[in-house]
Amino acid sequence: MIYFVINKKSGSYSKDLEIKINTLAVKYYGLNFAICGTTLHKDNFFVPDFDFVPVKGDLIVAVGGDGTVNLCLHYIRINKLQKKVTLGIIPRGT
Repeated sequence: MIYFVINKKSGSYSKDLEIKINTLAVKYYGLNFAICGTTLHKDNFFVPDFDFVPVKGDLIVAVGGDGTVNLCLHYIRINKLQKKVTLGIIPRGT
């Protein structure tokens, strides 16, 4: 499964970007993907908005800048996913 993480609070976010990623993901990956936003963690930092922990072989794609990449890396670290998932980056920072 591929998870595209888009920080809707970032300066580079737009609904058009989300639609474009969705269109391209359907074209290239069928329905084997999800577009996730971000949510504020109880400890006052943003994390990817997953309802579950991705499993071995999944790909997390940070769509944004250093902040989005950082929150994905933080999520991977706190959930001990370093050896289970791959992190991709689509640079869209401000």
